Amino acid sequence: METLLDKSAILHNIETEYKAFEELLAPLDGWQLTTPRVVGEWSIKEVLIHLTAYHKRLLLLLEAAAQETASAQSFARLSEEEIERLSQQFYAASRARPLREVWAAFQATHAQVKQMIEALNEKALQDAQSYGWLQGMPLQRLIACDTYQHYAEHALAIHIWLAKAE
Repeated sequence: METLLDKSAILHNIETEYKAFEELLAPLDGWQLTTPRVVGEWSIKEVLIHLTAYHKRLLLLLEAAAQETASAQSFARLSEEEIERLSQQFYAASRARPLREVWAAFQATHAQVKQMIEALNEKALQDAQSYGWLQGMPLQRLIACDTYQHYAEHALAIHIWLAKAE
């Protein structure tokens, strides 16, 4: 059985992993942030684009949850292939943007996600039956996947890359 967290624990996890991710990237220079093949074929800049795309998807889901609508149904249960296709579309639209804009978009969407989670009630986060479009999944599972677990996943890959570069 899945362990459900309260809102403060969810927000704590998000902020802890986000700060750890920021601290990991802070000492890196522009070359390191734009070098390809850090995470698969991606540079760290491209990882930021990818994470921002997931933030944007999550914002749509959180908005639907806040409004108690089913408008996010099509985003809630995307297949891995569909998620990859959307990620690639977002990447193609963003890769030419300067690094500072990519970083600012990541920070802004992170702040928006936190703000929207803060506005939700506990039941919305924990009750697996709150939203039919989640098909029995608690909203907090999607939040975890698109925020703190996602940050940690990419941070690990960046740590490995940095260790190999030493």
